Amino acid sequence: MTVSEIKALEVEMQIFAERHWMGIIIAMIVALIILGSIIWVSVISKIGLIHETGVIAQNNGLQYEPANIKRGWKKGKEKFWRAVGLDVLVAVAEFIVIIAVKTPLNTLYKNGALSIAIPLTAFAVLILIPFILMFFSIQILGLRKIILDDKKIFQAISEAYDLFVNHWKKIVLTLLALVSTIIVSGFFYVIICSILLLPIAVIALVLSILIGMGSEGLSLGVLVFMVPSVPLCVFFAMIALVFQESTWSVLYQKIKRISVERSQKEIR
Repeated sequence: MTVSEIKALEVEMQIFAERHWMGIIIAMIVALIILGSIIWVSVISKIGLIHETGVIAQNNGLQYEPANIKRGWKKGKEKFWRAVGLDVLVAVAEFIVIIAVKTPLNTLYKNGALSIAIPLTAFAVLILIPFILMFFSIQILGLRKIILDDKKIFQAISEAYDLFVNHWKKIVLTLLALVSTIIVSGFFYVIICSILLLPIAVIALVLSILIGMGSEGLSLGVLVFMVPSVPLCVFFAMIALVFQESTWSVLYQKIKRISVERSQKEIR
């Protein structure tokens, strides 16, 4: 695209915006409402999922209580703002740490001090890894402190930090196990979906070519492949999410019980 074409496109967009500014504003408002609703529902659903998996994980599952969607939804609405507040505080802390590390490095790179900047970058990455792990753990464990133990935000952060300091090895091992499991299961999921869906797409493509659809046939083949793939992807994502949250809930109950037993021994 030439410069003149780009300028012509900019003029057309400006004219369109001037003529339809009210419609653009309404569309933006509607989009924000939809986005906010999606975020609201997703946060409440996650809180409810954490609560129900936490209930099941109590006492190693010996006192089993089936999941209750209504109870989880109610708990999600009760703890919504505390959960959002925790996420925001953790995100702000992560941002501050990253900026504090990145700013001097950017200055060195801009000044051409590569001999100093490159080794410092490697060192900064090594420093950031434990910080990122700590923030991740505080978010995971802090949410469970809020949802399962009804803690306030800062109390949840403090107690989650204590759990991280005392049990970081278990957290790292659990994280590695989760990532490995999801990667392996995702690999098999892709293979299974390809085996099941690819022949259907190929048949649709061949038939469309035979009847002279050309490029439209290719689109049809892709569409036939995508239509069943999307629900399967959502289904797999839901299973992975439940497995992930259940794993963290089991770990949380385990390390919390260990910490309580350790504190009782120290008192004695």
